[in-house]
Amino acid sequence: MSKVIIKEGDTLTASPVKALTAVETADLEGQLRVAVNDPEIKNVVMDLKRADYVSSAGLRVFLAMHKLLAERGGSFVLKNVNEDVMGIIKITGFHNVLKIE
Repeated sequence: MSKVIIKEGDTLTASPVKALTAVETADLEGQLRVAVNDPEIKNVVMDLKRADYVSSAGLRVFLAMHKLLAERGGSFVLKNVNEDVMGIIKITGFHNVLKIE
């Protein structure tokens, strides 16, 4: 398994266990879209502790989840972002849009 997804109350936590390449991201996006169709899910936490790379496809998914959840009054949060991934996020300017803890 390349990711762990856990639902607790109204929050879904996704923890990719390796780089979010285009292929990995497509699989993760499919699972996230199914999960957020659950009306109970208001918040998504993306724990990037074990992800050392995020592709442009991954960034696109982050923005899509951010927008979808914000429209519902929820939140999308990135946690445990390492220095390499934070560099990618900052280069794109997404650090000004996404919530990062």
